[in-house]
Amino acid sequence: MKLLLPVAGLALFGVGFAGGGSTDVTVIISGGARGHLSPCGCTSPMSGGLKRLATIVRAAKTRGSVVWIDTGDIIDEPGRQSQLKVETYAELMGDLGVDAVAYTRRDRQQGAGLLASGSPLSGTKWLTPLPGPDEPTMDEKAIHGLRVTTADNQSVDFGAEKDSDILVFDGPAGQLDQIKKSHQLEVFASEGIPTVNGAKVSPGSNLRGVVVATFRDGRFVSAKVETLEASIPNDPKADKIYSYYLKRVTDERLIDKVPRDKDDDYAGSKNCRSCHGVVYHQYLTTRHAGAYKSLEHEGHQADPDCVGCHVVGLDSTKGFFYQQTPALAQVGCESCHGAGREHARNPRAVHLPKVTEQKCLSCHTPSNSPKFNFQLYWKKIKH
Repeated sequence: MKLLLPVAGLALFGVGFAGGGSTDVTVIISGGARGHLSPCGCTSPMSGGLKRLATIVRAAKTRGSVVWIDTGDIIDEPGRQSQLKVETYAELMGDLGVDAVAYTRRDRQQGAGLLASGSPLSGTKWLTPLPGPDEPTMDEKAIHGLRVTTADNQSVDFGAEKDSDILVFDGPAGQLDQIKKSHQLEVFASEGIPTVNGAKVSPGSNLRGVVVATFRDGRFVSAKVETLEASIPNDPKADKIYSYYLKRVTDERLIDKVPRDKDDDYAGSKNCRSCHGVVYHQYLTTRHAGAYKSLEHEGHQADPDCVGCHVVGLDSTKGFFYQQTPALAQVGCESCHGAGREHARNPRAVHLPKVTEQKCLSCHTPSNSPKFNFQLYWKKIKH
């Protein structure tokens, strides 16, 4: 019996039974992090993250034979922070003993060079093809009675003679129609939350969950999606590894390197209270007024991934600067109403635009705020 996993990658790997006595093997399939190593800490509860993934993997390894495969799609965009993410992810993989890691086409497009530092940290060989000719490759490896192999999908024959329980190939889901239907389970890399639809399963994106499959005597038995919910405790070692990542982000002051392509001039929320006293004091009772403090609590106060939606004007040369403009920390009046320096100087002549639902959705995205409902949330800040 066979398990087929198509992912948007450049590598193929298969897992086939290598012989031996009757035994159960758990195969954990993660992937699709896309830079989301941790769930957003500003809303709760949120699913996902390396710390919970580590808890799942470590607990499974104490119970029996486990093969952990990560299907890649690690990077969200090129840059120094992505390199730190790759190294952090790889360090955790090394600590937990990942068995196979695949590059995807998207990984390579975002920056193949960034991935090279992950190979020695993870303690395993990356699946072919790799960024450079000097990188190690993994052609075949026996793990707990299962055989992991790699191959180019253009040359692999998916016929019955292929003795593999798991195959991962590069290409869209439509290519499945050209393959002999001898496979029992199809696991797709896809956007959104982890899903199961009959024999079609996906671990989803943003590291919200994993696929957990069971093999018995080399044959696929069952699979389920394990969502990385808030009820799953953080793994202590993963917590330390992630905290060190945040320290590196802070120490290198990556927040100072965020592009600023605007010159909007901000006044700060306190400059609004002389004319809008009632509204200002009502604003102080909202969670917006403590938005930056929530980042400090989670250690993300200098994280470019988070700060923009928790301060005023990070994209402006006259907006928030880390440790320099405390008046522009938090989600302030101007976060929603726009830069107000000129309005403060001449309120009768210069008017600020009305806030629309679309403005709220620029920060309250499905990823950062999955339960956001404009009508419900607006009641909490209405003025």
